[in-house]
Amino acid sequence: MAIKIAFADLTYTNQGISSNSFPYGISLVASYAKKILGDEINIEIFKYPEDLKDYVERESPRIICFSNFSWTLDISHEFSKKIKEYLPDTIIIFGGPNYPLEIEEQKKFLISYPAIDFYIRGEGEISFVELFKNLKKFNFSIREFKEKKITSGNCHYIHNNEIIV
Repeated sequence: MAIKIAFADLTYTNQGISSNSFPYGISLVASYAKKILGDEINIEIFKYPEDLKDYVERESPRIICFSNFSWTLDISHEFSKKIKEYLPDTIIIFGGPNYPLEIEEQKKFLISYPAIDFYIRGEGEISFVELFKNLKKFNFSIREFKEKKITSGNCHYIHNNEIIV
């Protein structure tokens, strides 16, 4: 059975649509993943929070990836916290340019946003596929993956208050 993955580049919609641009960057990651992983995955791409909310409630995706720009961080993290309440085993992955450059600042960032399971730094296409394949080895168990301190491409995460890069 295909693993359900949602890719989201969310925009605010409560007082009109703040950004109606196509989610190009995250779509490139999704497209590459589909090319490499094929029928192993079922991908959906989202721009509007209401659509993602309906999808999460209906489909219970195994992985949800969020783009992280300065204007999407708050909405994406708030969404991630709600997802973790509803589906605690769903893997939350962030990626994008709104991420510190220094390792200590990266650690502080990840600790400050605890709903983020993994952060892909830099280009995400190859790194996401590698992370997917590594998670698959652990039957998509975040706990088992992190306990082994697996390193995966440009992936960062927190385990026992330590940053793994």
